[in-house]
Amino acid sequence: MREYTWNSRAADHHHHRRFKKLIGLHELTMAWVRELRIERAPHLLARGLSPDVADQLWVLDALDADSRLDPLLDDTAPEDVLGRLERTVWSVQAYTLSRLIEKTSLAEQPALEGALEQASWKLGRRVAEIRWKELPEEARADLRALVPAASGAPFLDVPEGEGLLVKRALRGEAAFEFLACPHRRSQFPDVASIASELCALHAQWLRGFAYGLNHRISAENAPSGARCGQRWRLHPA
Repeated sequence: MREYTWNSRAADHHHHRRFKKLIGLHELTMAWVRELRIERAPHLLARGLSPDVADQLWVLDALDADSRLDPLLDDTAPEDVLGRLERTVWSVQAYTLSRLIEKTSLAEQPALEGALEQASWKLGRRVAEIRWKELPEEARADLRALVPAASGAPFLDVPEGEGLLVKRALRGEAAFEFLACPHRRSQFPDVASIASELCALHAQWLRGFAYGLNHRISAENAPSGARCGQRWRLHPA
């Protein structure tokens, strides 16, 4: 691991990649807010966030697709800056979803679930269509070439590398596990309390992502042991 002096603000491509993933994860939270036409993002009115997370909310207010990591660096190592941002992004997403569920009556829960799933699916599709628009048609017809793209999902990230473990990869069928889904974010207690609901919406993002890569892909949840995962199938034209 790289050594940093007290005044080092250098960030390498791994740091920038992690930063972009955190922006993508926060964009998912904001996609829910936009879908439900909430005038102000719930985290701006939050009273349930821990003080250290609340102190970082100003960073989220300034995040967008064009944001850069360098202006956020301080006299701590980039890992520390990203660690604080990661906790804030995950905590705000968990808190936002928790509050939305709490404020919705039992009768309206199915409509809320449908709206959140739709927002997640649409964002995943849009990311795939923008990020992989130059992908050749022959590559879109082979899941062995497409599944690695899923590792770019903003919620699939671990310090050791990618948060996706491919268990099976054929031209027309593939299966993979999540190494870092919400159920495995034990370092964030507020995420653990709503992990299943978060994981379901992240899975919807991936379904939309798969559709954006190729409209003939169907994606279904496929838990494997203690890990969540998905199975993709490429249907004939």
